[in-house]
Amino acid sequence: MKAKIKKSDLKLLFEFVKNCKRSDREIAKVVGVSQPTITRKRTKLVETGLIKQFTAIPSLDRIGYEIAALTFTNMKASTSESLKSLKNKERDWAKKHDEIVFASAGLGMDMNGVIISVHKNYTDYQNFLTELRTNWAEHIVNMRSFILSLRDGEKVSKDFSFASLEKTVKLS
Repeated sequence: MKAKIKKSDLKLLFEFVKNCKRSDREIAKVVGVSQPTITRKRTKLVETGLIKQFTAIPSLDRIGYEIAALTFTNMKASTSESLKSLKNKERDWAKKHDEIVFASAGLGMDMNGVIISVHKNYTDYQNFLTELRTNWAEHIVNMRSFILSLRDGEKVSKDFSFASLEKTVKLS
């Protein structure tokens, strides 16, 4: 069972999501509490894991990435290894690949995993897929990819952001 999150903590969390560059003093004015309260609550939100990290979302095309890819996998454990062992191996492999921005188990489309990755160009992407297929050949039942071009900003309908997520969470 998940611990109940205080309304004030959620409000503060979404202020950080909107713009974590603001000073604690600026956020205190918006939230209606003192600056030391914001500093204390920020520390608590990080310590309890409600905030995993403070980061910027770069313009991927402007820093040299042409492709983002969603790679869906259907994996199975070999007869000689447990499912838990396979998950640990997957986690370790993903951590070694900086181009992977997210990887997780899941369900849908007859697949049980997804990898979201970014690549400098199509050759880089193909090399990634080749390594994935080579390293995981005995476990891959099926694999499919969906490629996103990052070169043309006109194709993007909405940039990646959590800034509007607050509207989907009940704060009352």
